[in-house]
Amino acid sequence: MTAEPGESYERIHMRAALGDVLAGAPEAPLTRPVSLDDLDWLMDLAWEVYPPLPPFESRAALDALAAEYRAGVWGELVPEASPLALTAEGEVRGAVIAVRRLPSPTAPDYPYLLDVMTVPEHRHRGVAAGMLGASAAALRRSGETHVGLTVDADNVGALRLYERLGFVETGRRTQQGA
Repeated sequence: MTAEPGESYERIHMRAALGDVLAGAPEAPLTRPVSLDDLDWLMDLAWEVYPPLPPFESRAALDALAAEYRAGVWGELVPEASPLALTAEGEVRGAVIAVRRLPSPTAPDYPYLLDVMTVPEHRHRGVAAGMLGASAAALRRSGETHVGLTVDADNVGALRLYERLGFVETGRRTQQGA
């Protein structure tokens, strides 16, 4: 999706029980935890995979977003629940960035997945589902029961995946394009 400046678009907030995610997810791909040191090149991946809408509308916006992630503006990174999927050769296939809680008094009281990204040539191969399963398993080991995320309303492939893994809509928000 690409909204023109001033055009609106919808974002859907979703939530799932971790047990549901685990029941629907395939075996996790080869992964390692994401670290704050990965953020610069993860923003390069975000530039490649996300539509140019806030907060991904420009390289400068992505640099600012990486700085906000480092500073904890979006919450405390949970490295063990933030898998970076790799090929056997070490090539990046995708990443999930999870925070313990969103730092807002109106935010839900469960972990939140800020990003679920799959390199285009690795899509439709179970990478995202496997990373979501790995994230859910780590969150469950730490005593959590649910997880949330936000997705563009027109991202049909992601919506199908999330629904298959037990995510349900909890709200919508209309935003303006950059």
